[in-house]
Amino acid sequence: MKEESSQFLNLELEAANEKTSSDRLTELASITTDLARIIAKNPSANPELLRKLSASCDFTTRLHVTLNPNTPTDVLLELGRLFPEQLLRNPRYPLLLQENPNLLAGTLQNLLKLEGLPIYVLEKFAKHQNVWVRAEIAINANTPVTILEELAMDRDTVRQSVAYNLNAPKSILKELAKDINWRVRQAVASNPNTAENTLEELSWDNQWHIRVAVASNPSTPTRILDNFRWDNDRGMRQALAQNPNTPTTILKQLAFDKDFEIRQDVARNPNTPMSVLEALVRDREFAVCFLYRNMSLRC
Repeated sequence: MKEESSQFLNLELEAANEKTSSDRLTELASITTDLARIIAKNPSANPELLRKLSASCDFTTRLHVTLNPNTPTDVLLELGRLFPEQLLRNPRYPLLLQENPNLLAGTLQNLLKLEGLPIYVLEKFAKHQNVWVRAEIAINANTPVTILEELAMDRDTVRQSVAYNLNAPKSILKELAKDINWRVRQAVASNPNTAENTLEELSWDNQWHIRVAVASNPSTPTRILDNFRWDNDRGMRQALAQNPNTPTTILKQLAFDKDFEIRQDVARNPNTPMSVLEALVRDREFAVCFLYRNMSLRC
């Protein structure tokens, strides 16, 4: 038994050795899956062997192939759809991106969703010809302010993504709050990082959608929300019923709303007074089950 373990250990060392010949690596890769995984990481493995290993049914083997700098470009890009983080860590990736960023189109959707993307990747794709790629960079939490400032002057879709970015500086959001496109202003109105004075300006916007976004924003202060008390639109009433900063006077009013769902939202609101919750318990149409979080009641 000890002899078998010793022999396998020697095979593992041989599989990991960069001086092992290509023919020997090919032979070892066919013995066991464990050896194939080790060889897939070996920088001396030739491209054809790596191409073969990329078709393995073993997840870890394919993952290791994605990390290997000798993996053929077409295989690397195909595997990158499944393993975008490993593609990003491949030593060849910066050069590949520099040579032709359009080659990566098939992997972008997954790649751009990764956390902690390097600055050089964000900078490169911020200038991508595809507007949707630039929009993904614009909403990425790791995108530096300098890049966001440039993207804030891009097309409508990109500006809207900047406005939704939770890390966008208040100064950028203040400028975007004046945007001619109402969808961009709406994104600013819904961003929790938007400054109070900017939210106040947007609360008087002519576009209904923007005013509702302000009312839905958890950062909107009570004094601004109070300005919406006489707005009888259903969307506005629901936004107020859900916002934890809504004044209790408005919540009391909405507790008797004709709309069942709005009364339900009032019951869920952590700012709703106990007296109002007790009144909702007596609501014949109201499902008391929704109240237990606020009142410690059980159905």
